[in-house]
Amino acid sequence: LKQAANKAIVLDELVKHFAKRPYGWPEFQIVILVAKLFVGGKISLLEDKAKLSPKDAIPLLTKTSQWKNVQIVVKANLSSHDLQKAQNLGKELFGSLAPDGQEKISRYIRDGLTTWKARLETYKTLADTGNYPGKKEIDACLKTAKAVLDIHDAFELIKEFNALKDDLLDAHDDLLDLQDFYNNQKQTWEQLQGALNQFLPNKTAIEKDDTANAALKKMEEIISAPHPYAMLKDVNGLISSVQQFNEKILTEKRQSACDEIDAKIKQVSKLLNEKQADGDFKNKTLYPLQNFKKKIEYEYSIPQISYSVSESQEAFEDALETIEEKFKPDTEQDKPVKKTTTIKPASFKHKAYFDTEEDVMEYLEKVRSELLKAIENNYRIRIQ
Repeated sequence: LKQAANKAIVLDELVKHFAKRPYGWPEFQIVILVAKLFVGGKISLLEDKAKLSPKDAIPLLTKTSQWKNVQIVVKANLSSHDLQKAQNLGKELFGSLAPDGQEKISRYIRDGLTTWKARLETYKTLADTGNYPGKKEIDACLKTAKAVLDIHDAFELIKEFNALKDDLLDAHDDLLDLQDFYNNQKQTWEQLQGALNQFLPNKTAIEKDDTANAALKKMEEIISAPHPYAMLKDVNGLISSVQQFNEKILTEKRQSACDEIDAKIKQVSKLLNEKQADGDFKNKTLYPLQNFKKKIEYEYSIPQISYSVSESQEAFEDALETIEEKFKPDTEQDKPVKKTTTIKPASFKHKAYFDTEEDVMEYLEKVRSELLKAIENNYRIRIQ
């Protein structure tokens, strides 16, 4: 009657109406019937025009003083066309048949999207680190699922579900890609990351080989692609192509570096033997150079190998100074110690190649001049 007259249905008025003659029903029995209709999805309860959830409705239904604040709205029912539309969409998204009936379809949709949400939140933990793909898609899928799941009312939930059909279908496609990646392709992705961490320090050297360079560029393209999933099948072959050349240049660089340090070790060892140094002093003096060599044997970065060789030169010079100080004759103890300067003849060349006698003489004169200048300034000279 209230609805026909387009008047608000207030719980307090409804209770008073059915508590009077000719009904005479107990007040809380009336409220229990209202609660059953509410939970059964037949009506909605509002407070200040805002729809209530079952949890929020409890304090309002159990306190008589609150009944005047509760408004009852008889739920509209969706058409059979809208329900069929939701069932068809649900089958496409969740892979199973939805039951009949507005409330059951609503629960079916809620269960399906809750399963989606749980999977996406698992993937999100990794994607949020920035080391795995799919963050944008995961966030978009969760936003779409949440837009439906946040609705309590079955009528409104199904209506919104149908309205978001295109977004949900896009989310479904993204979810299939994400599931395949995090369940089946994650290990390949991590292999790609590890290989790039190993290869990129040597990029300048790798670029000199066409095959290895092309493979490395493709690997960089995959790792930075918004949707790398279809390209991951090529990763093992690409890694193999770069690995072959990278190992070759690393072997050459390691060998060259170790040979250079071995030469230094041989010079220091010869000097130690000439001075008849004891075993303990020999070991302590040679250890820094031997340690650089050992480090280089396991190094995967060409720049780091070059840096270690450069540092080994300092260790070599320190070793020579240590030996000199250790075995300085007593007669020289009180003499002022000359400072040592290192001269690198290669640094004086003014052109990459010498083509004429004049080029050679000019270079030799420059080296001679620098050597004599150092002697005049009372320096000891170490040639490097």
